[in-house]
Amino acid sequence: MLYQTIALLSLGAPSPLVPEKSVAKAQAETGETMSCRVVGDPHVTTFEGVHCNLNGIGLFTSVNMPGVTIQSYYCPPPATKWGGKVMASFIAGTAMKIGSDTVTMVNETLIINGQTIDVGYGERHEATMGSLNVSMFKSQEGVGKSKLKIESGVHDISLGIKHSDKSFIGAYHDLVYKIPKTEYKGMCSNTCAMMTNGKVASVIRQNGKPLFSQAQMALLESECGVGQDLYVSCSDEVSALTACAAHGYSFDTAKDHCMSKCPTASEVTLEDCIFDVCEMRSTAFEPDCGSDTD
Repeated sequence: MLYQTIALLSLGAPSPLVPEKSVAKAQAETGETMSCRVVGDPHVTTFEGVHCNLNGIGLFTSVNMPGVTIQSYYCPPPATKWGGKVMASFIAGTAMKIGSDTVTMVNETLIINGQTIDVGYGERHEATMGSLNVSMFKSQEGVGKSKLKIESGVHDISLGIKHSDKSFIGAYHDLVYKIPKTEYKGMCSNTCAMMTNGKVASVIRQNGKPLFSQAQMALLESECGVGQDLYVSCSDEVSALTACAAHGYSFDTAKDHCMSKCPTASEVTLEDCIFDVCEMRSTAFEPDCGSDTD
């Protein structure tokens, strides 16, 4: 069905999965719209109304609908800012493909179709670029929240950019996506279509391509850590990789130590060991290798 839809779109035919009304028109006429929120660190409200936190590190697809893909780089906050606790990840960078237009935002740097949009502190920028109606307000330096709003056909996207010393990169993004009510189940793995206790495969796991440039990916990976997690979960489960990134400790160092001490341990036991090493930021202890290491 999805491939048929893409083929129809490429031929200019209306897709049964793409609503004909804009968000504003649908709200005015029937009120039948749906939305997804990925905000804070981050708290998710999916199309289905599922509420959960996300834990993970790396590039994942937040929205995947006909005509729009939104990718988010999830980044755990430094544990030193949270009393040593590993908190849910936040969005450090956002990239969108809307029709033939590409939009990326890392920290407060906005790039549309390869062009950097310079907006001064306390200023607002409005423009039509390609198929996009763009409005960007940049708050005063270090104060409040900046806001990017993009409207294109049926798609209504808002991105809040909040300064915070509790993030590695200096700011985090709040994503809100709205669309007239339509069918979304069966779309490729994405955060907004998750069910309770669901998991979303990373862009790499799905053999996808980052919408960020190589330079942007290098910056995100240097600040947050390289996303080796293949899935992000809609639960309170925290991976060892996320814990290592949050504590600023080498995942590889912890893994090597645990594998040397517990060479026949199960994956679960090894994961627990790596988590403990990163949490304590030390290999100067004997890990519990469990009963599976005779």
